[in-house]
Amino acid sequence: MMLPPKALVYPMPVGIAAAYGSDGRADACALGFVGMCSHVPETVMIGINSTAKRKTRRSILERGCFTLGFPSRSQIAEADYLGIESGYDADKLSVIGFTAVKGEKVDAPVIEQLKVTLECMVISTSDVGSHTQIFGEILCIHASDDILDEKGRPDMSLADPLMYDDYGFRYYSLGGALEKISRPGRKYKGRRFRTTIGNNTEDYSSREVLPDCPCHHLDGSESIRIRLFAVRLMPADRLSSAVMHLRL
Repeated sequence: MMLPPKALVYPMPVGIAAAYGSDGRADACALGFVGMCSHVPETVMIGINSTAKRKTRRSILERGCFTLGFPSRSQIAEADYLGIESGYDADKLSVIGFTAVKGEKVDAPVIEQLKVTLECMVISTSDVGSHTQIFGEILCIHASDDILDEKGRPDMSLADPLMYDDYGFRYYSLGGALEKISRPGRKYKGRRFRTTIGNNTEDYSSREVLPDCPCHHLDGSESIRIRLFAVRLMPADRLSSAVMHLRL
């Protein structure tokens, strides 16, 4: 079925952007337009409606910094309120009983009740149609101890983030973890072989290896080094021996 155009990422994470207003009060609003932009530097983008009454947008642009927090499923009512009320009409954080402290790296409020919060410095803005896109470099991340895994990283299953469906106008929560990234697709990728002769290194896919090559049928989870004196993957005039590495 062909559907009409719609601004859509399916589903969307719910984010809460916060900044100090000109009156020194912490402003916050709930957003559906939230996304990653870059690993180097670490950057996120938030989109805030520029045609509506959005005090938080004005505060972010004036201060040049903001925080971005992520509410949990148990905070659905608080997050929803932050998206339907204007900071011009109410002290929204006080209404829902949320408190904020000044950030460590930027002059923006960190909402203490949120499990994960990013401190961001505005590095660029762009008006696209109805929304102002604000790009923020992440300077530090706050995460509650109770959502960290054994390696000290935020665990999404413990954070239980709130999601938003812009088609059905409903909130959702995530299901359980499935599998680690980069593992399910390996069955389509094929193994990779590396040949090293002196200072020259070349990679080959197992799909390029002749069926009777002894490396083709190797299995295992660790790297295996094999010295071959008859290498069929490379022209005979290039070598008489080679060291091959199998990366699984």
